[in-house]
Amino acid sequence: MSNKQFKPTGKFIIPDKWSVWGYEFERINYEQYIILMEENNREYMKVEGRLAQLNELCTALKFSYTIHKPEKRELFINNSRAGFEYQTYISVTKHNTDGTSTGIASAPGTSVEFWDSSEINFNYAEENAETSAIGRALCFLGFNTGGIDTYERMNRAISAKKTQHTISPQYNQAVKNNNIAPILQKIEEIRLIIGEESYNESITRLGVDLNLISSDMRLATSLLKDMIIKSKQLSS
Repeated sequence: MSNKQFKPTGKFIIPDKWSVWGYEFERINYEQYIILMEENNREYMKVEGRLAQLNELCTALKFSYTIHKPEKRELFINNSRAGFEYQTYISVTKHNTDGTSTGIASAPGTSVEFWDSSEINFNYAEENAETSAIGRALCFLGFNTGGIDTYERMNRAISAKKTQHTISPQYNQAVKNNNIAPILQKIEEIRLIIGEESYNESITRLGVDLNLISSDMRLATSLLKDMIIKSKQLSS
């Protein structure tokens, strides 16, 4: 797996070759899945491209994989439908000659998408949440050339309507009502802006358990405030 730290800004070009689990991939076979985002001058891999890499690797190494049925949770704001949270995981298995199977690796993927966060999500929030969850699981399996964020996710982030890095009265009211959905939305917005490295720094600094973040208001608001401070530092 790659140890490269991806920065939130600055040009990044996907290399001609890269490897996952010691298996080498060539860019020439994945050009159709690589998109240059002019807004931040970076190349990103589509989720479809990550899945194609997993297919190629499993075919070459005689493994099989399973994308486990996602768990879906609908999110509400003030009793109105707001979006979706999807959780899934992908497992890779080796089938032995004696008829037994050996688990090689597995990784989870979680995504939150809101209807009003972008023009793209207005019609496809549920589908985008499922796709992003699969994309993140593939990333954590090691298929992360181009960074943790896929082209699809960055495209939605760039088209987002909400760009202010402050907690508005809407979010203060959400905290008062113990409504975590807007907090999770804001975390995802700022996460894409400050980059994965800064996001992970906040996670480590606060000792946040990512398995609890979607249901613990205290953890979510603490993380959001820390990320807001970080975003201001990066923009100053």
